[in-house]
Amino acid sequence: MKKQINSLYSVLDKTVTGTSSYASYIGLKNTINSLVTEINSGVSQYAQGHYVAQSSYNQANQLYGFVATNSGTFINNSLAHISTIRARVDKTYEESIIAGIVVFFLVIAVTIVFALKFSGRIVYPIDKLATIAEQISGGDMAATIQPDLLDNKDETGRLANAFNLMFSSLKAKLEELSEEKTGVEKKVDERTKELSDEKAKLLSSIESLDIGFLLINIGGVIYLKNKAINDIFGFSKTDNITSKGLQELLVDIDFDKISQQLHTGQSVTLDKVALGSKILKIYIGPVLTDGKNGHKETIGWVVLIEDTTEATIQNVPKMSSSRSPLMNCAHR
Repeated sequence: MKKQINSLYSVLDKTVTGTSSYASYIGLKNTINSLVTEINSGVSQYAQGHYVAQSSYNQANQLYGFVATNSGTFINNSLAHISTIRARVDKTYEESIIAGIVVFFLVIAVTIVFALKFSGRIVYPIDKLATIAEQISGGDMAATIQPDLLDNKDETGRLANAFNLMFSSLKAKLEELSEEKTGVEKKVDERTKELSDEKAKLLSSIESLDIGFLLINIGGVIYLKNKAINDIFGFSKTDNITSKGLQELLVDIDFDKISQQLHTGQSVTLDKVALGSKILKIYIGPVLTDGKNGHKETIGWVVLIEDTTEATIQNVPKMSSSRSPLMNCAHR
């Protein structure tokens, strides 16, 4: 029994921590030890033949009452200590929950602030570059990239420098194109003036011809005429025949017979074509241009008309050349 009590003592010595509980436990332990001592004393006297151990019995009985009292006190103090510890544990749990919530929201707040700051370092340069790109696309070649973007040591700085290099190259190319455009425009203006002068000379030469001249497009409509045509056909200066076709002027010619020659790029000469009381000689030659696959393509015809009636010949001096005015013009 004493061994069991000592085992119980060894457990309680380690587990009882409260001040009041520990004091009660010490009192209970001393009382139990005293009770055990009295019991052992009584048992020893009985073993020696002393069959009357009244004093030990009375003392043990009294100590038993103390043991019961001290046991109750110890149990009450232990329960009170347990309640105190539980209250502290509950309070610590609540504080831990509150602290956890505070830490959670604090972490979220710090994360948001960090994310905004980090995203700002990325979004701001990209937004500025996008704005500059919009300015450039709108034709603002004076747009520049801020030095603070170019000085960034991160990926946005590399992007800004690459964009700046691309923009510089683009401006250089545009300047070259602008210079080339100016040169081309100057050459076009010069060539246009030359062509205009050549056209004026050509029109003046055509107008000065003493035989009729017609320029006809591929559709057979008269595009250009000279003054001699008016004399041959009896038109006034105000008559507009440029919208008419050659067949409307020369109704006696069978154009079906000569159309194949005309559309294959061959020239046609018609002698003694009657026009009222006049006898005409007509030369029709193609106006050719380079077409596909190196072939010549007909885009219109030149028509030369000479009045060869007797009355006209009497009014025009004979030329020393064996060629008629029509053939001379056609050769030219």
